[in-house]
Amino acid sequence: MNQISCSIPTQIGNCKSLTHIELDNNEITGTIPSKIGNFENLTLLFLWQNHLEGSIPSSVSNCQNLEAIDLSHNTLTGLIPKGLFNLKSLNKLLLLGNELSNQLPPDIGNRSFFIRFRANDNHLIGSIPREIGKLTNLNFLDLGSNRLTGIIQLEISGFQNLTFLDLHSNSIIGILPASLDKIVSLRLFDISENEIEGTLSPTLGSLVALNKLVLRKN
Repeated sequence: MNQISCSIPTQIGNCKSLTHIELDNNEITGTIPSKIGNFENLTLLFLWQNHLEGSIPSSVSNCQNLEAIDLSHNTLTGLIPKGLFNLKSLNKLLLLGNELSNQLPPDIGNRSFFIRFRANDNHLIGSIPREIGKLTNLNFLDLGSNRLTGIIQLEISGFQNLTFLDLHSNSIIGILPASLDKIVSLRLFDISENEIEGTLSPTLGSLVALNKLVLRKN
Protein backbone atom coordinates (compact mmCIF):
# COMPACT_ATOMS: atom_id res chain seq x y z
CA MET A 1 0.00 0.00 0.00
CA ASN A 2 1.31 3.43 -0.94
CA GLN A 3 1.40 6.34 1.48
CA ILE A 4 1.60 9.32 -0.84
CA SER A 5 1.23 12.44 1.31
CA CYS A 6 0.79 15.61 -0.71
CA SER A 7 -1.95 17.63 -2.38
CA ILE A 8 -3.08 17.06 -5.95
CA PRO A 9 -1.10 19.55 -8.07
CA THR A 10 -3.19 21.86 -10.21
CA GLN A 11 -0.82 21.13 -13.08
CA ILE A 12 -2.44 17.73 -13.39
CA GLY A 13 -5.01 19.56 -15.49
CA ASN A 14 -2.46 19.68 -18.30
CA CYS A 15 -2.56 15.88 -18.70
CA LYS A 16 -5.59 16.04 -20.96
CA SER A 17 -5.22 12.49 -22.30
CA LEU A 18 -5.87 10.86 -18.92
CA THR A 19 -8.59 8.21 -18.92
CA HIS A 20 -8.10 6.89 -15.36
CA ILE A 21 -7.16 8.66 -12.12
CA GLU A 22 -6.66 6.24 -9.25
CA LEU A 23 -5.13 7.98 -6.22
CA ASP A 24 -7.17 6.08 -3.64
CA ASN A 25 -5.94 4.80 -0.29
CA ASN A 26 -3.19 7.33 0.32
CA GLU A 27 -2.58 10.33 2.58
CA ILE A 28 -3.49 12.99 0.03
CA THR A 29 -4.62 16.30 1.49
CA GLY A 30 -6.01 19.58 0.23
CA THR A 31 -8.86 20.06 -2.23
CA ILE A 32 -9.87 18.47 -5.52
CA PRO A 33 -8.51 20.80 -8.23
CA SER A 34 -11.17 22.30 -10.46
CA LYS A 35 -8.90 21.58 -13.46
CA ILE A 36 -9.95 17.95 -13.22
CA GLY A 37 -12.79 19.16 -15.43
CA ASN A 38 -10.27 19.43 -18.29
CA PHE A 39 -10.17 15.65 -18.78
CA GLU A 40 -12.54 15.01 -21.67
CA ASN A 41 -11.50 11.35 -21.92
CA LEU A 42 -11.64 10.52 -18.21
CA THR A 43 -13.74 7.43 -17.46
CA LEU A 44 -12.71 6.65 -13.87
CA LEU A 45 -12.01 8.97 -10.92
CA PHE A 46 -10.98 7.20 -7.71
CA LEU A 47 -9.86 9.44 -4.82
CA TRP A 48 -11.33 7.46 -1.94
CA GLN A 49 -9.68 6.96 1.47
CA ASN A 50 -7.62 10.13 1.62
CA HIS A 51 -7.81 13.41 3.56
CA LEU A 52 -9.37 15.60 0.89
CA GLU A 53 -11.47 18.54 2.05
CA GLY A 54 -13.54 21.31 0.56
CA SER A 55 -16.31 20.88 -1.98
CA ILE A 56 -16.63 18.63 -5.01
CA PRO A 57 -15.82 20.99 -7.90
CA SER A 58 -18.73 21.43 -10.29
CA SER A 59 -16.21 21.19 -13.14
CA VAL A 60 -16.12 17.41 -12.66
CA SER A 61 -19.40 17.35 -14.59
CA ASN A 62 -17.44 18.51 -17.65
CA CYS A 63 -15.89 15.03 -17.86
CA GLN A 64 -18.67 13.68 -20.03
CA ASN A 65 -17.17 10.19 -20.37
CA LEU A 66 -16.97 9.42 -16.65
CA GLU A 67 -18.35 5.98 -15.81
CA ALA A 68 -17.36 5.68 -12.13
CA ILE A 69 -16.60 8.20 -9.38
CA ASP A 70 -15.45 7.18 -5.90
CA LEU A 71 -14.69 10.01 -3.46
CA SER A 72 -15.57 8.03 -0.34
CA HIS A 73 -13.97 8.40 3.08
CA ASN A 74 -12.61 11.93 2.87
CA THR A 75 -13.87 15.10 4.59
CA LEU A 76 -15.60 16.67 1.61
CA THR A 77 -18.28 19.25 2.39
CA GLY A 78 -20.97 21.22 0.59
CA LEU A 79 -23.39 20.09 -2.10
CA ILE A 80 -23.35 17.14 -4.45
CA PRO A 81 -23.05 18.98 -7.80
CA LYS A 82 -26.25 18.33 -9.71
CA GLY A 83 -24.25 18.22 -12.93
CA LEU A 84 -22.94 14.79 -11.88
CA PHE A 85 -26.43 13.42 -12.47
CA ASN A 86 -26.32 14.62 -16.07
CA LEU A 87 -23.20 12.64 -17.00
CA LYS A 88 -24.49 10.33 -19.70
CA SER A 89 -22.05 7.46 -19.02
CA LEU A 90 -21.94 7.56 -15.21
CA ASN A 91 -23.18 4.35 -13.59
CA LYS A 92 -21.42 4.37 -10.19
CA LEU A 93 -21.27 7.31 -7.77
CA LEU A 94 -19.77 6.57 -4.35
CA LEU A 95 -19.63 9.45 -1.85
CA LEU A 96 -19.96 7.66 1.50
CA GLY A 97 -18.15 8.77 4.63
CA ASN A 98 -17.84 12.49 3.97
CA GLU A 99 -19.54 15.62 5.35
CA LEU A 100 -21.69 16.45 2.34
CA SER A 101 -24.86 18.40 3.14
CA ASN A 102 -28.02 19.88 1.69
CA GLN A 103 -30.68 18.03 -0.30
CA LEU A 104 -30.39 15.45 -3.04
CA PRO A 105 -31.37 17.26 -6.27
CA PRO A 106 -34.29 16.07 -8.42
CA ASP A 107 -31.71 15.75 -11.21
CA ILE A 108 -30.77 12.41 -9.69
CA GLY A 109 -33.58 10.90 -11.77
CA ASN A 110 -31.75 11.83 -14.98
CA ARG A 111 -29.36 8.89 -14.70
CA SER A 112 -31.53 5.93 -15.64
CA PHE A 113 -28.36 3.84 -16.15
CA PHE A 114 -27.15 4.30 -12.57
CA ILE A 115 -26.19 0.94 -11.08
CA ARG A 116 -24.79 1.98 -7.70
CA PHE A 117 -25.27 5.12 -5.60
CA ARG A 118 -23.84 5.39 -2.09
CA ALA A 119 -23.98 8.61 -0.07
CA ASN A 120 -24.32 7.12 3.40
CA ASP A 121 -22.59 8.64 6.44
CA ASN A 122 -22.94 12.26 5.38
CA HIS A 123 -25.15 15.19 6.48
CA LEU A 124 -27.77 15.11 3.73
CA ILE A 125 -31.11 16.69 4.63
CA GLY A 126 -34.62 16.89 3.23
CA SER A 127 -36.73 14.14 1.74
CA ILE A 128 -35.64 11.51 -0.77
CA PRO A 129 -36.56 12.91 -4.21
CA ARG A 130 -39.43 11.10 -5.88
CA GLU A 131 -37.37 11.21 -9.09
CA ILE A 132 -34.97 8.62 -7.70
CA GLY A 133 -37.62 6.08 -8.65
CA LYS A 134 -36.65 6.62 -12.30
CA LEU A 135 -33.35 4.79 -11.74
CA THR A 136 -34.68 1.53 -13.10
CA ASN A 137 -31.25 -0.10 -13.41
CA LEU A 138 -30.17 0.68 -9.85
CA ASN A 139 -29.08 -2.35 -7.83
CA PHE A 140 -27.46 -0.69 -4.79
CA LEU A 141 -28.83 2.37 -2.95
CA ASP A 142 -27.34 3.40 0.39
CA LEU A 143 -28.45 6.65 2.03
CA GLY A 144 -28.09 5.48 5.63
CA SER A 145 -26.75 7.66 8.47
CA ASN A 146 -27.81 11.03 7.15
CA ARG A 147 -30.43 13.57 8.26
CA LEU A 148 -33.11 12.70 5.73
CA THR A 149 -36.72 13.44 6.66
CA GLY A 150 -40.20 13.08 5.21
CA ILE A 151 -41.98 10.02 3.92
CA ILE A 152 -40.82 7.48 1.36
CA GLN A 153 -42.77 8.79 -1.61
CA LEU A 154 -40.69 7.42 -4.47
CA GLU A 155 -42.12 4.96 -6.96
CA ILE A 156 -39.95 2.10 -5.78
CA SER A 157 -41.90 -0.40 -7.84
CA GLY A 158 -39.62 0.64 -10.71
CA PHE A 159 -36.57 -0.79 -8.92
CA GLN A 160 -36.76 -4.17 -10.59
CA ASN A 161 -33.01 -4.74 -10.23
CA LEU A 162 -32.50 -3.36 -6.73
CA THR A 163 -30.82 -5.81 -4.34
CA PHE A 164 -29.62 -3.46 -1.56
CA LEU A 165 -31.67 -0.63 -0.01
CA ASP A 166 -30.28 0.97 3.15
CA LEU A 167 -31.97 4.03 4.69
CA HIS A 168 -31.07 3.42 8.34
CA SER A 169 -30.39 6.15 10.92
CA ASN A 170 -32.35 9.01 9.41
CA SER A 171 -35.61 10.72 10.44
CA ILE A 172 -37.91 9.20 7.82
CA ILE A 173 -41.55 9.03 8.89
CA GLY A 174 -44.76 7.37 7.76
CA ILE A 175 -45.49 3.82 6.67
CA LEU A 176 -43.63 1.40 4.46
CA PRO A 177 -44.60 1.84 0.79
CA ALA A 178 -47.20 -0.61 -0.42
CA SER A 179 -45.15 -1.21 -3.56
CA LEU A 180 -42.17 -2.54 -1.59
CA ASP A 181 -43.19 -6.08 -2.46
CA LYS A 182 -42.61 -5.30 -6.15
CA ILE A 183 -38.81 -5.19 -5.68
CA VAL A 184 -38.52 -8.90 -6.28
CA SER A 185 -34.70 -8.95 -6.40
CA LEU A 186 -34.29 -7.20 -3.01
CA ARG A 187 -31.89 -9.00 -0.67
CA LEU A 188 -31.29 -6.37 2.03
CA PHE A 189 -33.70 -3.73 3.32
CA ASP A 190 -32.63 -1.65 6.32
CA ILE A 191 -34.80 1.21 7.55
CA SER A 192 -33.87 0.90 11.21
CA GLU A 193 -33.59 3.91 13.54
CA ASN A 194 -36.16 6.06 11.76
CA GLU A 195 -39.75 6.95 12.68
CA ILE A 196 -41.65 4.37 10.63
CA GLU A 197 -45.06 3.28 11.92
CA GLY A 198 -47.97 1.09 10.93
CA THR A 199 -48.06 -2.62 10.22
CA LEU A 200 -46.08 -5.04 8.10
CA SER A 201 -47.88 -6.06 4.94
CA PRO A 202 -48.28 -9.80 4.33
CA THR A 203 -47.17 -9.11 0.76
CA LEU A 204 -43.59 -8.84 2.05
CA GLY A 205 -43.70 -12.61 1.79
CA SER A 206 -43.36 -12.23 -1.97
CA LEU A 207 -39.79 -10.97 -1.53
CA VAL A 208 -38.33 -14.43 -1.90
CA ALA A 209 -34.74 -13.14 -2.38
CA LEU A 210 -34.79 -11.11 0.87
CA ASN A 211 -32.26 -12.38 3.42
CA LYS A 212 -31.88 -9.34 5.70
CA LEU A 213 -34.76 -7.18 6.94
CA VAL A 214 -33.85 -4.60 9.60
CA LEU A 215 -36.62 -2.49 11.19
CA ARG A 216 -35.34 -1.99 14.73
CA LYS A 217 -35.78 1.24 16.71
CA ASN A 218 -38.73 2.76 14.88
